[in-house]
Amino acid sequence: MSDSNPAFSVVLPFKDPGAYFSLALRSVFAQTFEDWELLLLDDGSTDGSLETARSIQDSRVRVFSDGIRRGAGVRRNQGVKESRGRYVALLDADDAMTPTRLQLQYEVLRGCSADTVVTGNAYAIDAESTVRGMRAGPGIINPTVAASREWFVKNPYSEDAAFLRAQDFELWTRTANLLRIVHIDAPLIYYRCRSDADFESYTMSSFAMMRVSTMYSQGRRWRLLSRVTAQLLKLWLVNFSSAFSPAAWRIDPHTKPLGAGKLRTVALVLTQIGNTRIPVAACSN
Repeated sequence: MSDSNPAFSVVLPFKDPGAYFSLALRSVFAQTFEDWELLLLDDGSTDGSLETARSIQDSRVRVFSDGIRRGAGVRRNQGVKESRGRYVALLDADDAMTPTRLQLQYEVLRGCSADTVVTGNAYAIDAESTVRGMRAGPGIINPTVAASREWFVKNPYSEDAAFLRAQDFELWTRTANLLRIVHIDAPLIYYRCRSDADFESYTMSSFAMMRVSTMYSQGRRWRLLSRVTAQLLKLWLVNFSSAFSPAAWRIDPHTKPLGAGKLRTVALVLTQIGNTRIPVAACSN
């Protein structure tokens, strides 16, 4: 394994992730595939997470911070620019990778062309990191994405403030005809589905997605109408549910239940990830 030229660069932007950050970090160190580097890109955190990132003592981990809040898309682009790996894997600071994620995606990517994007399923976890089921779409689950560095360089995230709440959706809509998607029918991450998410932020995301749909409809009126109508309907349902239960406004029909035995197994693996050791400075807590 080469520290300077790893197979994978894991790009992880963060902004005040709180207690979730530790699990995300440990999940990288718990990988069965060890030829990676981890790029931690601070977006103006004030919760101590930057100090946590800087306390890690491993030559594969690099931390970047300028103290400015610019958004996850800008930070992902920065991570790609700074990356040394042949492939780039995305990860969010409140999620966690399954132990075999990089191994599974490496086995696919090494036999594919540079225009290939590899995605997968996800275990859904709540705010307390309790496994609630499995998600298998629809569409791309952004933190499961891995692709060649070359692909991300050619297809950066938009840094337009108008898409700040829908940068993932904008990227995949813009590049729909420029990529080959390979979907691994296996969970690659533990995906955080939080009921305490900000309803106002959700509303802003919905309207940003509608702006994306309008921009890339290319005159296809019925396609545009169907997308905007679907987003408005979902927004109305969320608003309606929030009136009855403010803590349960988030509707997540894409999470499918798991059997009791499977739930226990998946939860055990998550516990093992949480116990994975991270090499830190001796003075760190």
